[in-house]
Amino acid sequence: MFVIPGGIAHLKMIAEYQIDNARGVLLHQHAGASAEELSSMGLSGMAGKIYAFDSLRVVAADPVTQEDQSAYTRLLGGILGDPRAHYLATRAHLDSPFNNAVAIERIVLNSLRIIRKTNPSCLVSSSTPHSLEAWVFAKCFESLGLPVYILEATPIAFRAWIYRGLDTQEVLQQRNDGEVRELTESTRRLVKAQRDSQPGAKDSSGHHVSRMYLNSIRGSDTNRWWSIAREGKWLWSGKLKSLPLRLHSAWRKSQLYKSYLEAAIENLPQQPFVVFFMHYQPERSSLPVGRFFTQQWMAVRTLSWALPPGWKLLVREHPSTWLQPLVPFVRTRTIYSDIASLPNTHICSMDVDTFELIDRSQAVATLTGNVGFQSLLRGKPVLAFGLAAYKDHPACFSISTYDDIVKALNAVESGDCAADFTEDALREYLEWVERNSFCADPAESNWIEARLKNFAEIYRRLLQRELVLDRQGRGPRVQASDVG
Repeated sequence: MFVIPGGIAHLKMIAEYQIDNARGVLLHQHAGASAEELSSMGLSGMAGKIYAFDSLRVVAADPVTQEDQSAYTRLLGGILGDPRAHYLATRAHLDSPFNNAVAIERIVLNSLRIIRKTNPSCLVSSSTPHSLEAWVFAKCFESLGLPVYILEATPIAFRAWIYRGLDTQEVLQQRNDGEVRELTESTRRLVKAQRDSQPGAKDSSGHHVSRMYLNSIRGSDTNRWWSIAREGKWLWSGKLKSLPLRLHSAWRKSQLYKSYLEAAIENLPQQPFVVFFMHYQPERSSLPVGRFFTQQWMAVRTLSWALPPGWKLLVREHPSTWLQPLVPFVRTRTIYSDIASLPNTHICSMDVDTFELIDRSQAVATLTGNVGFQSLLRGKPVLAFGLAAYKDHPACFSISTYDDIVKALNAVESGDCAADFTEDALREYLEWVERNSFCADPAESNWIEARLKNFAEIYRRLLQRELVLDRQGRGPRVQASDVG
């Protein structure tokens, strides 16, 4: 297999796991590994098998076979026809579409050359590829008929599983015959907190329970969405030459926040409503796994069209948009007033607790946000416009078209989802998640560290052939005792 383990730090985590058996490695960084770095990891023999982003950007001078010239045309046309290629290129370079097309073309051709040279049977990537180089590289694999496997966190962030397919992300189910065990203590604790907590509840560290997995973001435990001190600290945190860009970003965010306050309503409507939770952008959770709806305006527009008579749509921005640096090109200047001008649509105040919005709504909509899993735990159906980790829950409607929204809201309005929220149904779903996922360290309390440990453990099993990917895509072959 060919692997994308992350950067040098991630490669070091799995260097001892017979990584030299891999056909090739693409580092998630621009420069490749130096001879000294490879020697320190005992990987000197892999010098010709390790690539980096710079390897995908060179002007290739090697001759290309006629067969590959034909494949090149097909691959390049398909990738340039996907708007996410241009979103990713803009995110990386802030350049024109004309110049971005040249960068994309070089990555396609070099990807083809590397795949032909290494002759892998599949690609395994730590996380969904979400840089321009890694995403195009993975798309080339699929266009050539080679499967792409992705390591990702389950809806329970302290566990990880394996997906197959960039734009299907089918969970590879563990084929074992062991008995279903009781849910782990960490899962039971998380579920209890999310189901039983009232709006405004805080945990023992003073963090809002409703802001799941946001405690790593400074300021997320308060309702101070705008802070001069926070902005000032960020302004002076970088290099002097990039200060003008940071000043522009800070000014743009202040104007956006002002426009959000002007458009937002404080009181929730008395009529039935759907609430759409926006994403902080650009991040993997929306680009590329938001698919067609990476630009969230399309999701909001189509939702406003599909509402049943008398229903409202509330739209709430993600807290990180205000708590973290703003990338200026991901929000138009008038985005919030434009949303508020749509029929039966309102911008919701940031100060309304997430649990209150979930509990008062008829359904929750998002691309892939964790709030969707929270909603399912609290008994509310979810419309997922992207490849959400919880997309296999029976009350999660995967949305690709306007007609999908209409069908989903009709099911919500008629109460067809009630059977999906029984205690038995919840336990069955959570057991399915645990049965098909891995947990390297049940005692780990930091979800980011848990993610790294879980990915390293899956790589260990793959590279040492304790875990074998089925060529027909039916899932890994493991023993029941192997699933932690």
